[in-house]
Amino acid sequence: MNIPAVNAESDITGIEDALAHIRDNGARIGMTPTSTDHFFWVMFLNAAGIPLDEVRLIGYPDTGSQVPALLANEIDFTMLNLPSGGSFFEDGSFRPIGVAHDERPGRLPDTPTIQEQGLEVLHSTNRGLFAPLGTAPERIEIIAEAFRRALENEELVERITNEFGSVVNFLPPDEYQEFLDNSQESLGVVAREIDFDQ
Repeated sequence: MNIPAVNAESDITGIEDALAHIRDNGARIGMTPTSTDHFFWVMFLNAAGIPLDEVRLIGYPDTGSQVPALLANEIDFTMLNLPSGGSFFEDGSFRPIGVAHDERPGRLPDTPTIQEQGLEVLHSTNRGLFAPLGTAPERIEIIAEAFRRALENEELVERITNEFGSVVNFLPPDEYQEFLDNSQESLGVVAREIDFDQ
């Protein structure tokens, strides 16, 4: 689950405050160029009707580099997830201002989704398995079935959900391919908005 966040010293407590701050002051937003957080912020700003040139997207090599930048107030916003931000949310260093999923995570039950706050943004990082091109379909089915059965284990699902902040949603190979095709199409629309040469 992707979670936009601010330093806890900020007056921003939710999406409405964030949008007001961005519209009134611009913003310094941390992101990793061409990564999921880059696409998230473009989608977020587009959904809010805020042109990209009204904010300053500041590139970092990875999420780990954005954490100290947010701690030092070098940036106003970053997008985290539970593995990268959970301990900072728990110790009060960072404030999650929304969840880019259609449900609140169990570890952040008081943090409303972005949709609950009136902005239609759903964004997540998906995980999947891939096989080399030309792998026999029956071998792919064997592996897929093993993962499907493993994900019936409630203890494993609970750990993936609560420790790693991921939503478990097994898709068989043909459905996952369809999901990937649809994702590529929608992310292609977002990619055309980004000037990757800047």
